[in-house]
This record gives sequence, C-alpha cells and structure tokens, in this order.
Amino acid sequence: MKIILILTCHLITLNLKSQTENIASIPDYVYCEIYGQSKLFTTKLDVSISYGQSLGWFKDNRIRNEEGDKIKFNSMIDAMNYMGERGWEFVQAYTVTNGSVFTFVYILKRLLNEEEKKSYIPYIKRDFKK
Repeated sequence: MKIILILTCHLITLNLKSQTENIASIPDYVYCEIYGQSKLFTTKLDVSISYGQSLGWFKDNRIRNEEGDKIKFNSMIDAMNYMGERGWEFVQAYTVTNGSVFTFVYILKRLLNEEEKKSYIPYIKRDFKK
C-alpha cells in the first residue's frame, strides 16, 4: 500500500512539473479588431481599431500614419495588407448589419517579443495632440 502511495505522489509531481514547463512556453499574443464602414459618396473606407479598451461616444480610433493623418483604405483587404506588413495575422472575419449599413470586422493577432511590447499598436487620435 505504501508503494502505491509513493508511486502516485511521484507521478503527480512529475505531472505538475511538466505543466509548468508548458505554461511558460505559451506564446504572448496580442489581439485586435479592425472594423471598416463604407462612407457615403466614396469607395474609400474609414478603418478603426480596438484592442479591447473602453470606447466613448466621441472617441476616434481610426488608424493613422506616423504624422497623425487618418489613413484611407480602398478596402478591408487594403487594411489587412497594411496590418500584415506590421506583423498582424488574420484570425476571423464577420459582418455586422445595421439597416443598410454594413460594418466589416476582422480579428487579428500578433506574436510579441519583449522588445516589441511597447511599439506594436498602430497610431490613433489619442496618440497625437493636435
């Protein structure tokens, strides 16, 4: 009986050790959601981005360039190419319909290393003081 108890304890300890090694190797992904709405009288899209932050009624989360100007995208694929150049990967896409207005939503992820953790997010209005 003692031998069975000792073997069981030993197996549990081995299992716990292997679980901690697996947890440490989980990749550090960051997720975001980009969403675009077509504008009236133009074929361009305004594309906004969300990282899960709280969004107020008048918050402007449209993607901007390094100078703070809004980037106009030709399509959601154009926005995906822009994000792909910056290391983001496609996860899922869906469409939200509100009457006759369609919003295209893409969920993206990016694997970060320790050096990148402060510079992976594209610019939005809050990053500029104009």
